[in-house]
This record gives sequence, C-alpha cells and structure tokens, in this order.
Amino acid sequence: MWIYDTLNYRIAWANEAGLQLWDSPHLQELSSRDFRLDMSRAVYLTLCQYLEEFRQGERLLKWWTLTPHGQPKRVLCQFSGIVMEDGHMAMLCEAPYQELASPAPARSASQSTMVALFGPQQQLISSNPIFNQTFRYQISQLRDLLEEDAECRFVLNQLQNHPVQINERVLSTSIGKRWHRLEFRYLDNHRSQLLLQAEDIHEQKVQEALAHRDSLTGLLSQPDFFAISTRQIASHAQLTLWRCQNWSAWQQSVGLSRSLRTIKLLADSLQQYLPALSPCTYLGKGDFLAVITPSTYTDRRYDTQLLAQAWIPARDNLGSPLRCPDYQCQQIPLAEHQFDLARAFDLLHQN
Repeated sequence: MWIYDTLNYRIAWANEAGLQLWDSPHLQELSSRDFRLDMSRAVYLTLCQYLEEFRQGERLLKWWTLTPHGQPKRVLCQFSGIVMEDGHMAMLCEAPYQELASPAPARSASQSTMVALFGPQQQLISSNPIFNQTFRYQISQLRDLLEEDAECRFVLNQLQNHPVQINERVLSTSIGKRWHRLEFRYLDNHRSQLLLQAEDIHEQKVQEALAHRDSLTGLLSQPDFFAISTRQIASHAQLTLWRCQNWSAWQQSVGLSRSLRTIKLLADSLQQYLPALSPCTYLGKGDFLAVITPSTYTDRRYDTQLLAQAWIPARDNLGSPLRCPDYQCQQIPLAEHQFDLARAFDLLHQN
C-alpha cells in the first residue's frame, strides 16, 4: 500500500509491503524519487483523470506495470482518492496481487493498461512503454491504431455527444490480432487532447466465444448471435443473409452426412472471409446470417455481390462428388429499421 502524490510526482507514504514492492530500503529513500523523469505525458494525464474520478467517489481496479529501478513488475492495483494535509487530492494505491515473476515482454504488453495521448489532428503526442511495445512503435496517428478513417470519425462523432466513448475491437499487435477494450475521452474543452486507455481482453473474448458456439458449425448460437449483435450494432451496420437455394433437393442429392460436412466447410469459409468483428450464425436449412460491423462497411469486399463469393474457398475444397449449393446473398441496412435486429431479420427473411 502506498500514497502517490500525482501533482508532485512523488510517493508520499508507503507501508512495509509497499516499500518492498518498490525495492526501497526506507520511506525517506522512496519519497525522494522523482517520478517525473520516467513518466510520459499520457500516463500523467491518465493519473490526473483518475483524480477527477476519485472526487466523484470512484474506485478503480487496474493491472499496472511498475518499474522500480527499471525492473518491470505487473501488479493488480486498486486506486482510490485520499486528501492530503493541504487539501489536494492524491491517490491511495493498494496492490492485493503481484505476479511472482516478471512478465515476458509480449505478455506484459498485452495484459497491462496502455495509455496514449493524441493531439488536435489525432497525432500521437505521448504514450507509455506498454503501448509502444504492444504496437511495435508504429503508431503515429489514431488512424494507425484503428486502421480505418471511418473508425476514427465514428469515435470522434460519438465524443461530440458523450464524455466517454468505450468500445471493444480487434487491433493488430506485436503478437497478432487481439481484442481490446478502448476508452476515449477529451481532456479539455477545446478538444485538443484525446486520451486513450486500452486493455487487452482477448482471452476473455475467446472464452466467451467458446461458450456460445454451435456444435456443428463453430459459429455463434442463434440466441447469442442476436444478443451479441444487438450490443455491437453501429449506424452503418448491415444485416446479411446467405440463403441456400433449393436446400431440400440439394441435401437429397448428396445425403445427410455429406450435407453436414458441406455446411461445416461453408461455415469455416465464412469465418475466414468475414472480419473478426462480424457476428455470424447458422440458421439451419443451409442459411447463414451475419452483421457486417463498422470496421468493414467502407471496404468494397463486403458489398452484396462480392459477399456472395464467400463460398469459393469451401467450394474449391469440397471436390467431387460433393458440390456447393447455390446461394443468394441479401443485405439490409439496420439504420433504416431503427436498429431493431429482429424486425430487420423478419423483413429480410420474407423477401
């Protein structure tokens, strides 16, 4: 346990366990350390934002990487506010859990809190080491992180009406594509400083996905598809239906076991073809349903004509005597139906 005086860049107090965590022989030595020397502006502004939340009575639980004497220690920290003698707010830090071994760089980068500060033109101004390691020092603009101009506009537009914009998305990192929880907020009324806090949630997402999969196809079950899609819908999302033509006749021609194998290959093909952020489910009778989500709506690969070609890899893999059924692809903009997924699906399925 220790008290960090954010405004003065110093630790004001620590108990015995806190001294050990910071590799300090006594409080006088620890209090003499000037954290200004190693702290990025992004981290400092993040801690200042924490102070604002403490004034509202909030408590925060975060994984944080501390670096006493340059040695990284990944620690689960509970942060809360504490008022100093002169009346200004400081940060009470409690560390109920610390990894016994120093984390490997890749793991540390993917599982600790990442912070970055962007300027008025969305240029990167400052970031902490974990952010830099995770994204291989290749981020100079917000667009480099989100990979789409449309995604940048979406975030900035949301911040016009909301003080905080939170979303979950897949980002390209030094260890591959991984799910992250992103929290954006402006730090000033002139909207010249955009603060990002990011956390890797990939393992959590993988476990959630495995718990809600259809046993035949590996796609989302229908109830979970509608539940997850409803949470992820954005203004430019498209509901997409692939309808098998003459299902009964096709199934009779190949037999039940071969038709099931074909459906599994088609599902595999669809999962590879669609972006990671697009929920997809199998409706039965050869029909598949997906929501094409924000990160891909500007990509012409995902227009109706080309979506109909999602089956080409599966068709090529089937070989003789199996063959791919004929498919028709239809799309409907969810914004036109007030984002009522069930209503849009009913209309689409009736066409």
